[in-house]
Amino acid sequence: MLRVLLVDDHRLVTEMLRSALAASADIEIVGTAASGAEGVALAHRTRPDVMLMDVEMDEMSGIEATRQIRQDLPDTRIVMLTANDDQATILDAIESGAVGYLTKDRAALPEIVDTVRRAADGEIMLPPALIGRLVTSLAARRREQIERSALLDTLTTREREILGLIAEGADNRTIADRLIVSPHTVRTHVQNVLAKLGAHSKLEALTIAAKRGLVTLT
Repeated sequence: MLRVLLVDDHRLVTEMLRSALAASADIEIVGTAASGAEGVALAHRTRPDVMLMDVEMDEMSGIEATRQIRQDLPDTRIVMLTANDDQATILDAIESGAVGYLTKDRAALPEIVDTVRRAADGEIMLPPALIGRLVTSLAARRREQIERSALLDTLTTREREILGLIAEGADNRTIADRLIVSPHTVRTHVQNVLAKLGAHSKLEALTIAAKRGLVTLT
């Protein structure tokens, strides 16, 4: 028997999936959850073979829930249910540990049942035409992560702190007051940050830092 857990905040979708899967003699529905957090908790209790996980949910997204489940239950195979096939969303899902995805508007119920069985068998459910693009995108993300780590390694703890304050809109005087240092010291740190990021201004430094994920601009 394949033990399957359903996670979706739309009750109608959950009931349709339950009915389609429960009709198969080799599939057992071990539970349903209406949120990512509930899905994580239920997965730890039931330890399913396969999970069908909605992407967009309140409290915790399906992608974050997948990431947590895969860390603790590496043998559980997770297939994402998406409202669309946006490549960025699919890429996030695969990086979180999902083995494939189904679009809610195009996947027929027999296809979903077949996908559950294939997921349990260890297959990756991705259209061949998409695999090449995903591999390229994953490689690009890996390069960005390496570059980000390299930048972080060059910045001192104080420089990172100052960069964060600049991102909040603080000027040198405000930064000096917050850190209880002299404005001259702040200017020196700012100059070091600009040099390490290869920037000519604070604005350019923030643009580079935001692109590399070093700061969040609001």
